[in-house]
Amino acid sequence: DGLSEVLNLDAFKLCTQLPDESFDLILTDPPYGITDETFDVRLSTQDINVLAREFARLTRSCVFIFIPLDQIVVWKSALRCAGMSHIRSGVWVKTSNQYNPQPYPTNSLEYWVYADKLTNPKYSRMVLPSYASSTSPRMRDYEGIRHPHFKPISLLRTIIWNHTLKKPQYVFDPFCGGGSVGVAALLEGHRVLLNDSRLEFV
Repeated sequence: DGLSEVLNLDAFKLCTQLPDESFDLILTDPPYGITDETFDVRLSTQDINVLAREFARLTRSCVFIFIPLDQIVVWKSALRCAGMSHIRSGVWVKTSNQYNPQPYPTNSLEYWVYADKLTNPKYSRMVLPSYASSTSPRMRDYEGIRHPHFKPISLLRTIIWNHTLKKPQYVFDPFCGGGSVGVAALLEGHRVLLNDSRLEFV
């Protein structure tokens, strides 16, 4: 439809092949490495440094990345070294954690880091300290997402709305999983490029 594209490539290789300042918002959820799922491979510090440099190069405006708690400092340092500004971190509070019976540390809370390339703080996007949304089984069934660790579309729409000033803008998710960022971006009237190395979830 000219508004969206889905790729099935290695995220690191894809990022190195894309032109500078291709996107207005990079919104993504890399693997945490906290489950026994084959796709959930934890990013090393070197991986994070590489991604931070590529994200800083690829965005015209800002990045918003979901991350595990113990990688907040690493990500913030990597983004700062990559030249990003106004770096913030916060929490996503899950108002229902019934969908995952396993005692994973992300059952009730997940964390994120934000950074932008805006040189004047006066024009920086509003960065909320926290977001809250439901992840109940009913919502999973309603939204039709097949990935076992998806982010709710309502949550992603709010984030996209907060960090895009005009329409249409170009949103990029190199670790798209079930594609919920793509759905949210299209609902908000934006173009989107999605990628995941395991396309069966999309």
